[in-house]
Amino acid sequence: MVQRDIFAVIILIACSLFSGCLMRSLPFQPLSGTEGLLSVYLDPLQQDAEGLVFEITRVAAVSEDGTHHPLVPAITGFPVQDRNRQRLLAFGNVPAGRYQGIACTVQKAVLKRGDGSAELLTAEAPATAAVTFDLAPRTAAMVSLNLVYPDSVRTGFAFDPVFSAMVPDRPLTGLTGYVANAGDGSLTLFDKKRMQVAGVLATGSRPVSIVLDQGRKRGYVADAGEDLVEVIDLAEGRIINKVRLNTGDVPGEPALTPDGGILIIPNGGADSVTFLDTRTLLELARIPVAQGPRSVLLDRTGQRAYVFSPTSNMISVIDVPYRSLAVSAAVEAEPVRGQFNRSGDRLYAICARSPYLLVLDPASLAVITRQFIGMGMTAIKVDTRTDTLYLAMQYDPVLGVYDPFSLSRGAGIPLGGTAAALAIDGDENNLYAVVPERRVVSVVNLVSRKIIGEFDVGSGPLWVAMMGER
Repeated sequence: MVQRDIFAVIILIACSLFSGCLMRSLPFQPLSGTEGLLSVYLDPLQQDAEGLVFEITRVAAVSEDGTHHPLVPAITGFPVQDRNRQRLLAFGNVPAGRYQGIACTVQKAVLKRGDGSAELLTAEAPATAAVTFDLAPRTAAMVSLNLVYPDSVRTGFAFDPVFSAMVPDRPLTGLTGYVANAGDGSLTLFDKKRMQVAGVLATGSRPVSIVLDQGRKRGYVADAGEDLVEVIDLAEGRIINKVRLNTGDVPGEPALTPDGGILIIPNGGADSVTFLDTRTLLELARIPVAQGPRSVLLDRTGQRAYVFSPTSNMISVIDVPYRSLAVSAAVEAEPVRGQFNRSGDRLYAICARSPYLLVLDPASLAVITRQFIGMGMTAIKVDTRTDTLYLAMQYDPVLGVYDPFSLSRGAGIPLGGTAAALAIDGDENNLYAVVPERRVVSVVNLVSRKIIGEFDVGSGPLWVAMMGER
């Protein structure tokens, strides 16, 4: 059995009021049977608050009986570059029940003017934003705050923050996407049109990937921590079923057949692949493969499934209609993921411990080309409109962009960290990059190759999927 990867690294971004952003890790506390996960986001600051800088030192959920339940602060100050986007303010496990508000305590505030800056007086008592919501055991909720600037700065010398609060409406199903947060056992639901978070779902302890069935409006979450596949109703934005795999299976990154009927799950702890009937949620077959399978890639027809096994340095090919192993081939050290080109006659494979990008013949797995890229490739995505390759590398904060003919690197895309997963939204022609060390998802326009948006997600994000994905 392969050793379970350690994903439960939780990162807190603590932004100092007058300095750059600092990071530190936090211990992960799984939900008990009487708790729920609450996330509090702050909307972009209004334009008239441009000169205001403030520090929030404490955030608490106020229960129906008036008890304040402290949350873990995700940020304390708001750097200039982040004022125009939504930010995760605080999160944490709190007792299940009904809540009536969110309380925020502000310690410092400065108002910058053209001729200098002035420190504002702040109250010791917290500012409470009224909002009613229910939190059931082992579920999650999100509250969105908005700073009402005109009511918060009085006579130019005092800052008494006034926040409005709401539980966001769920976006239209066709505009939704999800991020798997392995560090805190949650999914972040986002609106891809607004590029903002619209909800949070509690999952098992370590969700590592998501597959969406766009036709049937179902999502499937692989949970490596509890050997689960969780089923999401995408129209309602909630988990409606759970499928227990065998103990020790450690599911990885599955693939869904084109008709949505079969989910093919790599079992990293059991050296096998499970065929799951998505209608009955019953196991149809279990096929032995090379040791430590991590991810599955289907060809466009859905006839052949390519299984990447980094532990054994192998790629296995499964005949999907016959549910049998067709061929296996040894490749370079630790093959982790792959992508097909637009025509489907080239398979690109990345290996964690090899500096070479492999170009394989999908029929025979014979190596056509080995292109030197560098050590530590983590994610790959092919834009099937142009065949351009996007490659992420460990310790490289710039996403590589590669020509499909020469495989030469062009101008990269600065992300500020290593991307763990990449996805392309075909509706908006944007690329989404999950950056765990910053705990954000960056949205890149594929024409300008510029970041056009970012949003904060949960701890240890590993995967992103969305409606309209290509």
